[in-house]
Amino acid sequence: DLAGTRQSLLWKHKQSVLSFETSLGLEAFHEWYREGLYENDNNQKGLPISSQKQDRLFFNVFGQGRLELDRWQAEAGFNLHQTRYEQNLSTQSATDYQTKIIFSPRLALRYKPTVQSSLFVQASHGLSPISPEDLSTADGRFNSAIQPETGINLESGFRRKANRYFVDLVLYHQFIYNLLVTERTINDLFIGKNAGRTNHSGLELTLDYHIAQATSDWAGTKLLLRGGYNHYRFREFVDGGEDFGGNPVTGVPGWQGTAGIQAQFRPGFFANLLVQGTGSMSVVDENTIRTSPYLLLSAKAGYKGDLGHHWQYSLSVAGQNLGNTHYASKVLVNAPSFGAAPRYYYPGNPASVWLQVRLQYYIE
Repeated sequence: DLAGTRQSLLWKHKQSVLSFETSLGLEAFHEWYREGLYENDNNQKGLPISSQKQDRLFFNVFGQGRLELDRWQAEAGFNLHQTRYEQNLSTQSATDYQTKIIFSPRLALRYKPTVQSSLFVQASHGLSPISPEDLSTADGRFNSAIQPETGINLESGFRRKANRYFVDLVLYHQFIYNLLVTERTINDLFIGKNAGRTNHSGLELTLDYHIAQATSDWAGTKLLLRGGYNHYRFREFVDGGEDFGGNPVTGVPGWQGTAGIQAQFRPGFFANLLVQGTGSMSVVDENTIRTSPYLLLSAKAGYKGDLGHHWQYSLSVAGQNLGNTHYASKVLVNAPSFGAAPRYYYPGNPASVWLQVRLQYYIE
């Protein structure tokens, strides 16, 4: 079961070119679980074997202030977080876990040199709450030594929207502390523990460009580009007595992106062509096994129109992985092995082509 509340106060003030807004709030959530294990008495509920009661409580106090003056905008905010778990097992004494109150501030500044463009910088602190599963030890109790993952994010960017194009570029660097990993015990149990720190650097780019404006026969053509570069490294990471500091973070490709073209013709023809790419990534902490980079080609073309006032239909033919590329669509990092060679890769679908017919009804 779950119960909670979220309350906030907001105050605004505006005078000439000066605008100020501030807010303050509180949220609290309480989850409680009641479980029982019983004997099977001829397919009927028998005598109780064990029972468990668990309560999960989350608290947040947050606030934010924003000041706007002409082309400048400044923001400052904070969040106070605390997590508490309480557990009572019939087979052992009660156990609980509570984090310290974690203070997460945020500062941001934005400048608009023109109506169509803006520049921004920001610095913020965040956290990832721990689940009870990560806290549990081999005997079912909570490990009070584990701390939540926390991080500091530094970010800057540029955005511009013009008549024929839109560009959004973001650069970031993150410091991650108390990295939480899963450790396999001798009895094939998996428990969580803090193992070190990582650094995440990268960039993200979004670009749309209209190469043809709408005419009586041509509804428009747009080029699009979505991509990112990821430089994620273990700064300090010791697991199983081995130091992996300096190695790439597992499961994160060095780059990924999508490029394509979308065209629309009057009265209702459309077509698009997309190329999706993913770079190589490490699948084990030792960085001795890596995936291969790959590109996937997909396309779609069709026609859509109206049938009366409420009906719309579309006919299209589409294909994915038209180059029949062999690639891993899913990767299991640090795959466990139970008497056989571990399986790290799960293959993606081969080339496929299909016809689609769609009929839609709109209710006004």
